[in-house]
Amino acid sequence: MREQLRRGEPYGKALRRDWESFDPQLMAEASFATANIFSILKLIHFCTINPHLGPLQLTLGRMVNDVLRFMTLALLVCFAFSCGVNQLYWHYSAQEISECETQCNDTLVENCICDRSLAKYVINIVRIHYQNLQGGAKNGANGPSYLIANILKTP
Repeated sequence: MREQLRRGEPYGKALRRDWESFDPQLMAEASFATANIFSILKLIHFCTINPHLGPLQLTLGRMVNDVLRFMTLALLVCFAFSCGVNQLYWHYSAQEISECETQCNDTLVENCICDRSLAKYVINIVRIHYQNLQGGAKNGANGPSYLIANILKTP
């Protein structure tokens, strides 16, 4: 931005994404947006005075507090369960991956699915399905039976 000003280019020609992070214009807009948020939140104070909205606001605040407590407790239980399951099954994951890799290397199948992350698993399934629709893999196997056999392969 300062380089453009030194070269004599107008201020408005630079894209906003190219501006410096602490440009005065950006800082002023951020503080103005923050002031707008606080001024609108100040209106909530006037809602408590209203005989219809006041009890509703108090009830809603207590309900949100209860929901947050429940979510915290539920996340804590899920985290504890995840840690317990991980502690029980960590031996088997490395063993299963090594068995799958040796099986893939023995059979020389190009579409072997040994990665256990969900995203890569889904991508591999889509890739295999696309290859089967296009006429099969390079080793001559094709059709839905090859797809199902490759997905449900048990080491």
